[in-house]
Amino acid sequence: MKHLPLLMIVLFLMPQLAGCSGEAETSEGHLKELRAIQIFTTSVRKEAIVDPIVATGEVIADKETRITPRVDGVIDHVYVKVGDKVQLGQPLFMTRQADFENRVMQLEQSLNLAEAELAQSIRQFKRTKSLRERDVVSQGRLDQVATGYNIARAKLGIAQANLVQARQALMDTLVTAPYDGVVTARLIDEGKMLTVITTTPVVEVIKLDIVEVIVRVPASQLARLSTGTRAKLDIDGMTRPIESQIHVLNDRVDSQTRTVEIRLRIDNSDLSLKPGMFAKATLYPKPRDAIVV
Repeated sequence: MKHLPLLMIVLFLMPQLAGCSGEAETSEGHLKELRAIQIFTTSVRKEAIVDPIVATGEVIADKETRITPRVDGVIDHVYVKVGDKVQLGQPLFMTRQADFENRVMQLEQSLNLAEAELAQSIRQFKRTKSLRERDVVSQGRLDQVATGYNIARAKLGIAQANLVQARQALMDTLVTAPYDGVVTARLIDEGKMLTVITTTPVVEVIKLDIVEVIVRVPASQLARLSTGTRAKLDIDGMTRPIESQIHVLNDRVDSQTRTVEIRLRIDNSDLSLKPGMFAKATLYPKPRDAIVV
C-alpha cells in the first residue's frame, strides 16, 4: 500500500505522455507535407497599363437656335409645329408683307424719278459745256450745271440703296430654317405683333444629326488627355456603349470646381439621342509603363 501514491502518479502521466507522442507524430507528418509543396517562379516585366478616367455629364444638341423675326410686323403664318423635321431653307414663319411690298413699289418709282433727273442733268451738262467752249455761257453757269449733275447722281445712288434695303426687308418677312434640324418649340401663333427690338422668339430649332456629350474631369488629369483621346459612352436608354473620342478640350479651368470641360461628338443620324440624356464617359488616355509580376 505504501507504493500506491507512486502508482497513481504514473497512471496520471500516461495519457499526457501518449498525447505528446501523438503531437510529435503529427508535427513530423506536417513537415513532410510542407516539404512536398512545389515552388513556382516568374519574371518581372515592363508592361503598358491604361488607367481609365470616368466622368459624368449629359447630351446636348450640336446647334440650338431660338429664331426671332427679322422685321417688325404682325406674324401672318407659322408653317411648322413641335416635332417637325425641317431642312435648310424651309419656311418657318412669315411677317405680314403688305407694308413691305408697298414700300418697295414706292422706292421703285423714286428710283425711276432719280434716273430721269440724272439723264436730264447729263444732257444739260453736255449742252452747257459745249456752249462754254464757244464762250456763249459763263464758267459760273457751267459750274452750276455741273453741281446739279452731281446732285442728281447722288440722288440716284440713294434711291438705289433705299430700294435694295426695302427689297431685303421684304425678303426678311419670310424666315427659313438656318440648318437641317427639328422644331422643339413653337412660342408664337398667328396674329401676334412683334418687333425686332423685343427679340421674342417664334420657334426653336435644334440640330440633332450630330450631338455632343459634355463632361467635366479634374484639372489634375488634364496632362493625360488630348484631342482625339478614345472614350466609351454609356447613355441612359441605350443598350450598348458608344465609341467616341474627345472633340473639344476646353482651355478654361473652372476656378470653383477645378475641373475642365470636355466635349465628345457622336453621330446621331437616327435621332435616337436626345438633349438632356444622362451620360457616363470612360476616357482612355495614353498608357503608362509599369513594372508588373
